[in-house]
Amino acid sequence: MNKKTILIVDDTYENLYLLRVILEEAGYHVIEANDGREGLKKLHENNHVDLIISDILMPVMDGYMFCQACKKDKLFKNIPFVFYTSTYTEKLDEDFALKLGASQFLRKPIDHDELLFTVNDIFDSVKSKVKYIKKVRISEDEVLKLYSERLINKLEQKNLDLGHEVLERQKAEQLLIQKNEILDLIAVNIPLNKIFDQLLLNFESHHPNYFGALSLLDEDGIHLDLISAPSMPKAYNLAVKRGVINEKAGSCGTAAFTKKPVIVSDISKSKLWADYKDAALKHDLKSCWSIPIMSKNDTVLGTFAIYSKSISTPSLEDINELNFAVSLAKIAIEKFRIVEENRKKDESYKALIDQASDAILTYTLDGSIYNYNKASYSSLGYTEEEFLTLKIQDLLVGDIVENPEILNKIQKEEHVIFDRQFKHKNGSVIDVEISAKLQKDGKILAIARDITEWKKNLKELNILRKQLEQENIYLRNELDLVFNYEEMVYGSVEFSDVLTEVEKVAPTNATVLLLGESGTGKELLARAIHNTSNRNNKPLIKVNCSAIPRELIESELFGHKKGSFTGAFNDKTGKFELADGGTLFLDEIGELPLDMQPKILRFLQEGEIEVVGGTGLKKLDVRVIAATNRNLKEEIAKKQFREDLYFRLNVFPIEIPPLRQRKDDIPLLVEHFVDKFNKAYNKNIKYISDEAMSKLIDYEWPGNIRELENLIERASILSTNDTLIIPGFGSSNKKIKSINNTKDLSLDAVQRNHILHVLKQCDWKISGANSASELLGLKPSTLRDKMQKLGVKKPIKN
Repeated sequence: MNKKTILIVDDTYENLYLLRVILEEAGYHVIEANDGREGLKKLHENNHVDLIISDILMPVMDGYMFCQACKKDKLFKNIPFVFYTSTYTEKLDEDFALKLGASQFLRKPIDHDELLFTVNDIFDSVKSKVKYIKKVRISEDEVLKLYSERLINKLEQKNLDLGHEVLERQKAEQLLIQKNEILDLIAVNIPLNKIFDQLLLNFESHHPNYFGALSLLDEDGIHLDLISAPSMPKAYNLAVKRGVINEKAGSCGTAAFTKKPVIVSDISKSKLWADYKDAALKHDLKSCWSIPIMSKNDTVLGTFAIYSKSISTPSLEDINELNFAVSLAKIAIEKFRIVEENRKKDESYKALIDQASDAILTYTLDGSIYNYNKASYSSLGYTEEEFLTLKIQDLLVGDIVENPEILNKIQKEEHVIFDRQFKHKNGSVIDVEISAKLQKDGKILAIARDITEWKKNLKELNILRKQLEQENIYLRNELDLVFNYEEMVYGSVEFSDVLTEVEKVAPTNATVLLLGESGTGKELLARAIHNTSNRNNKPLIKVNCSAIPRELIESELFGHKKGSFTGAFNDKTGKFELADGGTLFLDEIGELPLDMQPKILRFLQEGEIEVVGGTGLKKLDVRVIAATNRNLKEEIAKKQFREDLYFRLNVFPIEIPPLRQRKDDIPLLVEHFVDKFNKAYNKNIKYISDEAMSKLIDYEWPGNIRELENLIERASILSTNDTLIIPGFGSSNKKIKSINNTKDLSLDAVQRNHILHVLKQCDWKISGANSASELLGLKPSTLRDKMQKLGVKKPIKN
């Protein structure tokens, strides 16, 4: 079955597009044209058009002319023709279209189903050979006559519309001029009653039979005060100058009470006017409309009333113009209130300034003083009358300008702080700190604070500080060499080597990978790297990758926006952003889900993160330290860890030896933990047996330092005297020795061992690059003196 072809003719793209979509979805083939002339061309190019749908109002050749041309051509006269229009919609238009030979006359917009029903109905009628087209003979002259009449009617209506539009525009222009006039009065702070007078006169100029009145609500909230009524009888104004607001207080009092417009077209018959009727009728006032003037927070500011000497009700146009005038009145009232509020604030501000203990004043470089507060003269012993006769030169010790650099900054409108001295009336000198800045009016605003007592105290503090510094120089130099790096207890060469690597990498921004068994102190080393880096004034943020649920880890690391997922009730800042400028410690990195690893990799490569639910990338400055107890190479082989992430993390790997490989540290750690738990549990443990210590040293410690600490804590709790009893490491009471003597821990011994270790590392090179003095941070001469004092000598080779 062949597709039916439909020609649609319309000069509007949107209409063509809509019809084409509807018809093509229904299975029809569609041809488009923009006007009647193009439509005829398309008909000649396509021999099998089955239906024409055309708009009427089009350029070049409109729909009527196009239909007439089709019906006169024997090739196209039998093609069903449908008009589709939103402009020509009267019965006369439809009759004319049907006389021209149209099958249907459809009005825009048309329902999708109705359009398809009409099209299908036409095709069914053609198929069943029902004569759908009316054969009405109509002459060329009649067509032209009908078309001309229709065009003339449209032009006449358009002419009337244009005339009305011109009048409306002229009126709008006049209202705009008057609006600008009122706004100009408001801008220059003309008194409110004068602004209201002009506003009412402007309104009355457009409505000669109306008289306006503006009232404001009193501060008590229950009275209305008449402010302006320039054309109203003066006697009536006096009678209603102040009135109480309630639900039956004339038009204005009632409008203020109900916060709604009140329209009384006949005052003589209104119950609202029972108390005011006689006064109004006496002056021939028969109707009154009142609109409440409301603030932004829905409180009553006042009322705008219109009186008339005839019984009348406002038209819609009257109400619109009245609302326009009310809006201007509201602007004027709110501006007046702002000015009043600012005036009160200025008075309050001046009172506050006068209470300040610092001298605050403005002056110019010729010495003239303009504004000042009470402290400016009272702090110097003057009365205000005496101070008025003085200049800046009379107050300062020395010239007005002593430092040209400060003057240059002031002239550039920069804020400056400097010290000067003021002369008291009694001849004494006062030290002051002056904070000054050049203002827009060319005057310098200065705040002078008396720092005489502060300087005296500072001098005494400086003396004490120097004494303390001298007393602490020796102790500080000695402590710098104690083998107790960042609160870590150690004495073994193995752990010393680890700390040497920490010292090397800490000042850099390199990514560090800490590798070691659980309990070996990876977090403590991460903290040591951060604390000795240039980032130690920013936070170290720790994230345990194994402790966070899989579905929350992305939000935890990168943050999320409110509503980005169920339960995201507020924005959340991620751990990466919290660590900006500092260090992020990713503990148990080997536990990180595989789908999160590319996002960590992107940060390490680009320094950027994407917040969950966010719309862009954030650039951050974060140093990453990662730690794991897993073998990452084995995890890579199992496809559980990305190789590219491993290479990014493995920039500076540090292997942390387990406790079983640093046996020399066990006695030191035992001493440290015993001392810690002595304080925690109020114990006085001093001794441990040789047998117990030997067993501790021989034990393999699968849980490393954490296991040792837990064991010592339990032993401290169980021990009831001054000897440490260790569960599972039982012993006789033979050879009990003091815990503090398990090793020579004197300062000299520690320093000697450390210097020996560094000298061996540097092949006994004392000075120069990569020497022992450089690593120890000492002068070569100081190192030699210490070596002599501690008995450190280079071994003689045989």
